[in-house]
Amino acid sequence: MAYNVTSWFVEQIEAKNAKPKRVFTIGGSDYSGFVNKWPTIRRKWDEVRPQSITMELANEGQSFDFIRADKTKLRSSCAVQLGFTHPTSGDELITLYSGTMDKVRYANGACSITLLDKFKQLSERIMGTRDTPVAFTDSSTPPDIAWAAVTSYGGYSAVASDSNPDIDYASFLEWSSVLSADAVFMNGLIDGSKCTEVLKKISRFTQSAIAIENDRIFFKRFSLADSNSGAFTNDNVIDVTLSIDDEDIVNKQYVSAGYVPSSNAWAIQVFDVVSSSVESYGLREQVEKDESVWFVNSNSALNLAQRLTSTAGEPFDRVNVITPLAGALRQVGETMTLVDSTHSIDDGFRVMAYTIDMDRSVFKAEIDRSQYAQPFTLDVSYLDGSDVLA
Repeated sequence: MAYNVTSWFVEQIEAKNAKPKRVFTIGGSDYSGFVNKWPTIRRKWDEVRPQSITMELANEGQSFDFIRADKTKLRSSCAVQLGFTHPTSGDELITLYSGTMDKVRYANGACSITLLDKFKQLSERIMGTRDTPVAFTDSSTPPDIAWAAVTSYGGYSAVASDSNPDIDYASFLEWSSVLSADAVFMNGLIDGSKCTEVLKKISRFTQSAIAIENDRIFFKRFSLADSNSGAFTNDNVIDVTLSIDDEDIVNKQYVSAGYVPSSNAWAIQVFDVVSSSVESYGLREQVEKDESVWFVNSNSALNLAQRLTSTAGEPFDRVNVITPLAGALRQVGETMTLVDSTHSIDDGFRVMAYTIDMDRSVFKAEIDRSQYAQPFTLDVSYLDGSDVLA
């Protein structure tokens, strides 16, 4: 999921006086020289919907009229890249955003192109109909349903290897192994939902990130701090805002399971409660259930209930941090250490969302510790999934 960059690239992006190279391409052709204003790119861990950006381009010479002349060009692959020009080896670039055109607007000698990422295609396709719903049986796992939504019904590659151009297959395998180790099973009867809606439900019911980085869909259930972690201190942070929200607290979580479509009834309901939180903050209840995808048994439902109370049983610090482009190498789900003397912060956090303002060369991250567990050492090789061992 991380960007593959050289140490020289890291040095350049961390240098305050380094001037980045910004590139915009359509169908592989470079149109960077036409950009009037560079876009703002946003990602969030659980926002399973197309993310859009808008490119503002000069068009006095009708350079972009080719799109109007051949409207199939709307399907051209577009990319926004950031990097530097090495003195001997040439350009080193990372792709911050890629997608296809959604809307093109011509006015006042300019062309405005709105792009949407790979979730666009998944938001245009459905799974099943009322007459022929898509059914998943007791042996299905959430990754089984997600894979079908992205490939069989979403139209993306089903290549089960790292060569898959649409899915970060390594992340998918890791995500599948975690949920398999936890024995989480789901049924489903999907009768016309958009593929993105199905993925959004899977994300919610497994508390997993389903997002797009490096032009591929990745899947991740967060656990320990990742080895790929950056440090941000008073020297390279522009601003820090810290907030605590009482509405974040959930200390008694109900989850329904064993749905019976023919009778519209639930056979199972489980709950998990954090008694100490109830005593401190009062009872905060929440219910999770859905009639298109649902947990098969009490163990699967309890897995979600316990995860939700463990992450939301106590209020947690939400931190917004603004840095120069040094932060742009951090991606959703990765961890970062923040040191801020003003708020007495010296700790690790997980990046839950970020915004890159390419025009102003500013990186903004929404970070918290709701899904950040401290590393530990254990003298066995396996415990409920190897991903949570340090």
